[in-house]
Amino acid sequence: PANAAAVTACRPRSLNCIRTSWSPPAGTERSDAVRDVRDALSSYPRKGQSGVDCNGWRVVQDDLDGPTSSARLEYYSCVGPTAVSINLARPFVDDLTIEVGGDGSAEVKVRSSSRMGSSDLGVNKKRVDYLGAELRGRGWTVPTTKYGYQ
Repeated sequence: PANAAAVTACRPRSLNCIRTSWSPPAGTERSDAVRDVRDALSSYPRKGQSGVDCNGWRVVQDDLDGPTSSARLEYYSCVGPTAVSINLARPFVDDLTIEVGGDGSAEVKVRSSSRMGSSDLGVNKKRVDYLGAELRGRGWTVPTTKYGYQ
């Protein structure tokens, strides 16, 4: 598939964006990698985990088998004091973009970022850690999640 480079870089020293890559076990077919990624995404609890994403999530676009080899999801924060004071008591929305190597490889690029603010209070890291742990349990190589400033 023609890769549309959906996973853009985070701003340097960003406090609200994670960009990383995950690699399946050697010899994994691209179609099997896509299945594993979809399974990991589907395993994410509908009402969030570890105090994040309490208002759920949804798949906005899934073209992992198509020309862009990508998927995009939206995650909705819990509504705490910050959301009440800054966002009119509405959940903050974060975006997760996944892209499976369009050159026939099965490497997966990941970007999770907040739409608002300069810090996410660790939310994107918790989300990427959860998904990465699901894939690590299937034998994938998943590096330690870090923000750009780390």
